[in-house]
Amino acid sequence: DAESLASSKEYEKAASIYDVLGEYGLKDGKEKAQEMRYSLAEEKYGAEDYAKAADIFQMISGYRDADERCRQSMYKEGLKQEEKKDYVKAVKAYEQIPGYSDADDRKLLAMYSYCVEKKDDPTDDVYTYLDELTAAGYSGTEALKADIYAWKGDLTWHPAYSMGNMQGANIELTLRGGRKDASTHVT
Repeated sequence: DAESLASSKEYEKAASIYDVLGEYGLKDGKEKAQEMRYSLAEEKYGAEDYAKAADIFQMISGYRDADERCRQSMYKEGLKQEEKKDYVKAVKAYEQIPGYSDADDRKLLAMYSYCVEKKDDPTDDVYTYLDELTAAGYSGTEALKADIYAWKGDLTWHPAYSMGNMQGANIELTLRGGRKDASTHVT
């Protein structure tokens, strides 16, 4: 039964049973289901599975302090992803909790860190982040943009043939830089 599942910390199964019992008229079935999910979310939080904890807290929004715990969990998820240097995931976590603690500043820091990490091989996210960092007036962005947008080239020479005192070669020029949608003329 649901109580024995709850006492053995099988909160998800207990919550499902309480949901069904609530549909069939058990007076406090819905309340018990939320209590089980709250306990499950706290368990996930304690195990540092902050993303899952946030999802569960969000599912029971309005129950006790679930809304605040959801924001705390998402903030901790952002910090965890920053520590792992997974800046894109950190940005996504912080974007879900605008105005919470220093999440807005941490989001910009994660964006900037990602741009620095990817400056030699920019992704679409780099260009998106640079625009947002510029709009926010984030320190160091203009210099970083100048570095990323500067045109750079690699010249590679490969001998192709040798015939007597004549030699041929293949020359390869790889250019990179500029804005994502920019072009340049090469002569």
